[in-house]
Amino acid sequence: MSTLNFDNERAEVAAVRSKLEHANTQSKQALLKKLVHLWHLAQKHQTLDDGKNDRLGGYTNNELVRKIHDFFGWMAKDNKNVKGRCKGALYRSRGFIEIIENDRDGRKKTQTIHIEHVVPVKVVNRLIFEYAKRIKRENFNDFILFVMALSVCTAVTYRDEKEKIERDKPERSLSRLTSSHPEFMEPALLSIKALKKKHPFARYAGSEIEVYKVSDGSLINPGDYTFRDHLKELEANRFNIFSWLDLEDQLENILTSRGYC
Repeated sequence: MSTLNFDNERAEVAAVRSKLEHANTQSKQALLKKLVHLWHLAQKHQTLDDGKNDRLGGYTNNELVRKIHDFFGWMAKDNKNVKGRCKGALYRSRGFIEIIENDRDGRKKTQTIHIEHVVPVKVVNRLIFEYAKRIKRENFNDFILFVMALSVCTAVTYRDEKEKIERDKPERSLSRLTSSHPEFMEPALLSIKALKKKHPFARYAGSEIEVYKVSDGSLINPGDYTFRDHLKELEANRFNIFSWLDLEDQLENILTSRGYC
């Protein structure tokens, strides 16, 4: 098996990091508004199903989560964007790394790559909704931390997604594989402390897919790598939004302007 070179992968992450750190105020506010909308949907609706068609701020719950991930370059689409083609992905499969940059294509008709939500968006939404209902305005920092902890995205090939992830365990139905996570099968009121002990990559256990951490080139062990490790990786790569968001002033303005206070 060939040795992987991570130089290009690290350069891509560095370019996205620079883009994030130099983002203008309008871009930062747009991100924060999406986080506020997620939180407010949980305050507004009794259950996630009740609010699934509520287009608060122009987006549904599912769309809000995906748009937040797009901001960090965790998206396969938008080939011409400096953050497109999974360039912000901190985790990448062997197959993805072996595709030369010019052949990485996130467009549907010519797709070679995909951004895999390690915890399926459906599950992320459910966990966020349950957690947000218990979070008050003064603890909004904890809500953002919870969302970021669940935001584990891996750059994979289109073949990885269709053959190695979706069909790695034939005894499971396709819908179950793509919409569930083995450590979140039952409804639970998770705390951040409890979440940090769980394993985001548990869905990949026993599959053929190899996922690597871009920062040091290490192979992810699905049974060992925790959400605590993921939060540390966000911090190490300076993807920690608290360091550049001017959170308090902007949050107060958004909450007041939207009538959420």
